Amino acid sequence: MEADQRLNSNRFKSEENDFLEKLRRSLDLRLDDEGRFIYEGDVITHPKVHALFHRSICMNPKTKEYYLQIGDQIAYFQVDSFAFFITQFEVCQDGSPQDDPPQDGSPQRIKIVLNQGEVLIDAIDSLYSVDFEKIYVQLKDQRKCGVLKKAREQMLAFLETLDLGQEQAFVLKIGASLFKINELSSLDELKIKD
Repeated sequence: MEADQRLNSNRFKSEENDFLEKLRRSLDLRLDDEGRFIYEGDVITHPKVHALFHRSICMNPKTKEYYLQIGDQIAYFQVDSFAFFITQFEVCQDGSPQDDPPQDGSPQRIKIVLNQGEVLIDAIDSLYSVDFEKIYVQLKDQRKCGVLKKAREQMLAFLETLDLGQEQAFVLKIGASLFKINELSSLDELKIKD
């Protein structure tokens, strides 16, 4: 079933659909830059509710608005920066984690897990940072993601400086692959490109 069909069910009259749509948009719910859901000013701290909300993130393909889909219930929420976050970062070989580089010369791959549970291999296109306090990623499918603290610490184990002549660049080095971390003066530079 298409997302827009779920959002506008035909089993209700037009007035009821209008009322349901207003109700779906009336919640004071937002997702902040740290991947926390905040309801009416309070951070949702219950781990099961937090995990359920992240697993339930959907996007309306027509309006590009984000909402939670839990069963038949839908609630729109505001996003401070991004709806997707990298929660886990690993270097692996053929999708399985490894502690040491492969001895047989086979390539190392990057495995990331997103907040809604999606597991991706070699999906990173670009890396960005603002004052190196936070790292942001653009995936090959053009989604932009924040990187949560645990994943950021896992990534920083691969951080190196690279001398580019007149300047130095920070890169993540995974095997033979280098990912330059592009510095931004503010996060708006990355968000405006959406």
